[in-house]
Amino acid sequence: MSTTTQVSIVRRALNQQLQLCKRLLALCEEQTQALIVNDLEKLQQLEAEQRLYVEQQFQQEQIRVEAVTHLAKALDLPELPSLADLLPHLSERESEPLSRLKQDLMSVLTRLEEVQGRNVQLLQNAQEYVRFSLELITGAMLQPARYGSNFHAVVAPSFYVDSRV
Repeated sequence: MSTTTQVSIVRRALNQQLQLCKRLLALCEEQTQALIVNDLEKLQQLEAEQRLYVEQQFQQEQIRVEAVTHLAKALDLPELPSLADLLPHLSERESEPLSRLKQDLMSVLTRLEEVQGRNVQLLQNAQEYVRFSLELITGAMLQPARYGSNFHAVVAPSFYVDSRV
């Protein structure tokens, strides 16, 4: 295949990756809202959709890597050069769209990392709240139950778990 064809394949793959990343970003922002309102059903739905987009992203990456490998061979470059290393070896007409796609993709990926970081923090906060609640409940269960007792006359402490109702 010609270098123009390979550049076209790389451009299409990068464009697909950009679109997938934008969709993932939208899903992650929805995930933030679902985490805030504790909508577990929505979270499960979003996670399934995210998994599909990540699989599609992986497929586009394989296509891009294969096209870049063929392009590198045609241009006598190392086996798998980075896009930054590849661009100077292309014509301006070919490199300009690839450069813009790369910048757009990096911008969306940076935003995606920020949103994912926020979601991780929200999940950690929820886990900490659950842990604190469990410690509070189990700690209270292990405290002596002395309602109506003479504190000085208690021979053996009774606990909530030992109490009869």
